[in-house]
Amino acid sequence: MKTKKSRHAGKDSGAKKPLLNKRKSRVVQKKSELVNYVKLLSEMADLCCVCDTKGNIVYVNPVFEKFTGHKPKEFLGKSFKSLFYRENSKKALEVYTKTLRGESLRDELCFKDTGIVFEFKSNPIRDKSGNIIGVMGTAMDITERKKTEQFMSQLTSIIEMTDDFVGYADAKTLQILYINKAGRKMVGIGARDNVTRLNVADVHPEWANKMLSKKVFPDAMRKGVWRGECAFLHRDGREIPVLMVAMAHKNERGEVKTFSTISRNISKRKQM
Repeated sequence: MKTKKSRHAGKDSGAKKPLLNKRKSRVVQKKSELVNYVKLLSEMADLCCVCDTKGNIVYVNPVFEKFTGHKPKEFLGKSFKSLFYRENSKKALEVYTKTLRGESLRDELCFKDTGIVFEFKSNPIRDKSGNIIGVMGTAMDITERKKTEQFMSQLTSIIEMTDDFVGYADAKTLQILYINKAGRKMVGIGARDNVTRLNVADVHPEWANKMLSKKVFPDAMRKGVWRGECAFLHRDGREIPVLMVAMAHKNERGEVKTFSTISRNISKRKQM
C-alpha cells in the first residue's frame, strides 16, 4: 500500500534550507572575523596575552619571544608568574585577580629574563551572558622611555646642585619654564614660587633685555649658541653680572622651541 506524501513536506524542507544557509553564513562570517582579529594581533608591535580564569596563558602573539626571551609554546597552558621576579610576579598576580573581578587596570612591570620594562593594560573577557571567562592584557615596551626618565632625573639632580644659574624659556613667548635652585637664589625667587608666571624680561635689567632681543637670541638662533657677559636682576633691584652661555633648541622641523642658559655669577671678579 503506497503512503501518501504530505503536501507540506516539500515546503518545510524548502523553508529549512534558507535557515541552514543563514546559520552557515554566520558561522563562516564569525570564523572570518576571528581569523582577521588573530591576524591583527599577530602584526601588533605590542605584546598581547590572553589568560583563562586559572591564570594559564591560552594565547600570545609572536612578539612574546622578543619581550620575554621565551618561545610561546613554552608558556601556553602554563602560568605567567615565572616570567617575573618575586615582586613583579606578586604585582602581576594582584592585577590579574582584580581584573577577574571586573576591573580594567594599567601598571608597569619588568620581565625577568630580558629586563624589558613595559606598560600594560588588562581587561576582563566576557561571554555573551556577561560572565568573565578570562583576562586579556596588552603590553608596550617603555624600556627606553624609563632610561630617559632616569637620565633626566639624574641630570636634574646635577643641575639642582650646581652654583650656576640654569634655566630655560619658551622661544616664542619668552615665558620662563624652569629655573634651578641656584638661579632662583641669584634673582631672589622663592623655592616655591611659580616661575612660569614670569617672563625672561622680569629677571634682567632693561639694558640686558635689549641685548638679549637684539644680539643674544638672534645669534643663538643662527649659530645654536651665544657666549658673553650679561646680567640678571635681583628682586631687590641689584644687578648681578654673569658670564652667560645661551642656547637655542630646535624641534625636528628645525623650529626654535626653547632658549636655555647656564650663567655664572662674576660679581667678585668685577669687584677686583
